[in-house]
Amino acid sequence: MAQLETGSVEVEKIAGKSTVTRCFSKYPLKFIIPKKVGPASTDAVWIYTLTYGGGIVSGDSISCNFTIGDDCTAVLTTQASTKVYKSVGMKCSEQMLEARVGSNALFVVTPDPVTCFSTARYSQKQVFRVLSDSNLVVVDWFTSGRYESGEKCYKSSNNIYLEDHQPLFLDTVISLDGSLQDPVCRSHLNKDCQQKTVSVDGKDHRKCSPLTRYIRCMFAGGRSCHPYSCHDN
Repeated sequence: MAQLETGSVEVEKIAGKSTVTRCFSKYPLKFIIPKKVGPASTDAVWIYTLTYGGGIVSGDSISCNFTIGDDCTAVLTTQASTKVYKSVGMKCSEQMLEARVGSNALFVVTPDPVTCFSTARYSQKQVFRVLSDSNLVVVDWFTSGRYESGEKCYKSSNNIYLEDHQPLFLDTVISLDGSLQDPVCRSHLNKDCQQKTVSVDGKDHRKCSPLTRYIRCMFAGGRSCHPYSCHDN
């Protein structure tokens, strides 16, 4: 069954300026698009996301789409960290983002970190479809919340595709009880962290000692992608 859309934004070039031509959202998601951000000479649309109640509660399912037209610039961010509250009945909260970035366009995704509270279960997937001359910057990061309280089950996937669904970058990070499982980009982990192999969904993953913060940055453009990551134990 297809997931119901809870938000959609389209940006097009109107009279030489990047302009929002469609904006739709419904509970629990809301968009704020200020008319003035930075110098008047800056051609960029800023999109802030927020959730009613100040966070994501157990069972919430958010799905949003963004279309960044040719020659446009858009920034997607938040006003504060995305808080994920405790799971009720083992329900998982989830977010799905899909974006298309046009020719000579720039899409920057720089939210505040996801913060999972005690017993929270959270999964997010971000899919970006770019052209050979598109530009994309993505920051994906989370913090452990109240570290001593036994926080967290966190899973994040970032997939970038070129034309004809050709994969440019596929990445999944899983944190169980504050420990990192990174099955794809293992080389970016701190070599000094304690390692062992665990099984998640039938696949072997590398496990590190408990984390308090993890950040992944991805830069895509010119048919290439450069990921960087770091974490604190």
